[in-house]
Amino acid sequence: MSKHIKLTSLTLAAFAAGAIYGTRAEWSSVSHAAVISTEKTVAPPPPAVTADVRSLSDAFSALAERVSPTVVNIYTTSGARKPQLPPGFDEQMLQQYFGFSPFSMPQQMKSEALGSGFIVNADEGYIVTNAHVVRPTGRNADEIMVKLIGEDNGKGHPAKIVGVDEASDVALLKLKDKVPNLKAVAFGDSSKAKVGEWVLAIGNPYGHTHTVTQGIVSATGRSLEGARSEFLQTSAGINPGNSGGPLINMSGEVVGINSAMDPRAPNIGFAIPSNVAKDVVTQLADKGKVERAWLGIGIEDLNEDAAGMLKLKDTKGVLVKQVMNNAPAAKAGIEVYDVIRKINGTEISSTHDLLHTIDQIRAGKTASVEVLRNGAPKTFTVHLAQMPANS
Repeated sequence: MSKHIKLTSLTLAAFAAGAIYGTRAEWSSVSHAAVISTEKTVAPPPPAVTADVRSLSDAFSALAERVSPTVVNIYTTSGARKPQLPPGFDEQMLQQYFGFSPFSMPQQMKSEALGSGFIVNADEGYIVTNAHVVRPTGRNADEIMVKLIGEDNGKGHPAKIVGVDEASDVALLKLKDKVPNLKAVAFGDSSKAKVGEWVLAIGNPYGHTHTVTQGIVSATGRSLEGARSEFLQTSAGINPGNSGGPLINMSGEVVGINSAMDPRAPNIGFAIPSNVAKDVVTQLADKGKVERAWLGIGIEDLNEDAAGMLKLKDTKGVLVKQVMNNAPAAKAGIEVYDVIRKINGTEISSTHDLLHTIDQIRAGKTASVEVLRNGAPKTFTVHLAQMPANS
């Protein structure tokens, strides 16, 4: 019995040693030969299909190569501000009751953020990005540094803010120093963007510099809560750090500024249409701010209850809830409980539609406003004023 056990132990030991040291190469070659076949088990695609796929692939590569030098990575630093004491309090009182005073803490904490942008004027060093990229804490960042493609080392180039428009989430920067050999990209016409067309997003997601993602225009005219403008929806990957980067069509034009993502799905991203951005950027460059047209009314979406009370057949339009004294709407004759259906011929179905439509009209211009009053259609010519600063 003991001999059998001893023999078995030796045999097992020898087998183990052979498996580890003596026969691994042989076993490996046999296994691979059995699993990996050199025979063509799947027919190759037709030559025409192969050529089309390669042509599309080459087009994406050429587009990324051409546009990437116009895209920049943006890094911001913001210092923590010392909070102000509320009226009636002093630091000694806070020290007595709480043992410390947050208002006497040294201003040492800093926050850093990253984003993307793109050069629109190479000679002057103008860069377009998102407002929330350069105002990550609700105020202008203390330091803004810009890196070009290939500049992975060093701090980059300092930039200053020319203007910020939080309503559209667009900002314009300018490099402080002259940087040679810059390349710029042109805005395209976002009104011509078609659902299903190919687009590229280029940016700085999670600090992965000059990342290129590909997708399609998934939808146009999307509205997001709290935003005045409409958005392009895209399946191109947009992640934190992509904000402010360009959405590029196959002609190499910017059709959108990548701005937001749906956290529930990685392939639902949103971009500010280029036609909105162009107008904002032009005003920021000229005046450092955006002057918006103003009707001077309070509005809300028309629901079924309100439509029923007003004896309307549907909920199309926006209900006027307030008309401010001496405002453009009041001077034109618009009244509370009027239902705005069209502005300059554009149908108005929601408060978002109205704000977006008014934003396309400059202050000082006139607008034709069609309403229903007591079920009867009326049209008013409104001389739009500039929106007050506190509106």
